[in-house]
Amino acid sequence: MDASFKKGPDDVLKSVGSVGAKIRWIRTQCYQLMLPNGKTIVTDPCITSPLPGIPYLQHLKTDDFAIDDFGSADYIILTHTHMDHDLDVGHLYEKYHSRVLCPAGVAPEVVKFFRITGSDVVPLESEREYMFPDFTLNTYYATHNRGGSGMPYDGQDATLMEFGVEGHATLHDLGTLFNLNYLISLPDNLRIGFMAGIEYEQLCERWKTKAPNVLIAQPKKNKTDRGLMMWEDLAACAQMSHAQIVLPVHHDSMQVKGKEACCEWVKKANDYLIEHGSISRVAYPEKYKWYDISVSISLDNEE
Repeated sequence: MDASFKKGPDDVLKSVGSVGAKIRWIRTQCYQLMLPNGKTIVTDPCITSPLPGIPYLQHLKTDDFAIDDFGSADYIILTHTHMDHDLDVGHLYEKYHSRVLCPAGVAPEVVKFFRITGSDVVPLESEREYMFPDFTLNTYYATHNRGGSGMPYDGQDATLMEFGVEGHATLHDLGTLFNLNYLISLPDNLRIGFMAGIEYEQLCERWKTKAPNVLIAQPKKNKTDRGLMMWEDLAACAQMSHAQIVLPVHHDSMQVKGKEACCEWVKKANDYLIEHGSISRVAYPEKYKWYDISVSISLDNEE
């Protein structure tokens, strides 16, 4: 990933930028991160479409992105194993022979259900640091949203009822019990944080000396319109974490509202951050589009 240079007519340096990584949003909490050496990390992979008879999940229907479209998946990192976070782990593993990093409490079931070779799974404990050839991973305890799912419906298999996939009930139930926040640190000190739990303040306090440059977090849903996420919540995460860029997850339902509504949502969050003197900014990524994570310096246009 090359640095970019721009010069003026007198060969005066106008700007210089360095791209530290690339990132794109796929669905729900599935992001794909491309490191400077070309290796890729996929988080919480699920592109399996829900059954057509489940109206409240139709915003998750995915017929324009396939496993082949990932291109590569050297690492898969799971925050937890609810059905909308892990159903395509096995498909990615089979295609790309990924290393699978998941909470230790679900690791045996991940091996069993997705038919993964045990040596390719890394069971993650909370409050630990793991060194990999391409990045360092710090893990932190996370509590799943208490309003979320995680129990079978009347003893039935929720994944079978909603996605038509059999045998996933145990993993889905364990997804509420075992959940992790984590911080990815690249060799050039770029840090990407994933906030998968509800302990916003506690986690940001822990990150004071190792704050992420990019934070990926789930804002709470609007109580009066469940299709909208609370921009106030994401702005608060931005302020507390001191991350320069904040990206949402679980915002698929907002896509239905249209691009104008999404832009207005981001504007409100960023207007709030500007008003409160924060350098953090909220971004709303387009599905499947690659974005550069970069640092740059440029000549002030006012001079």
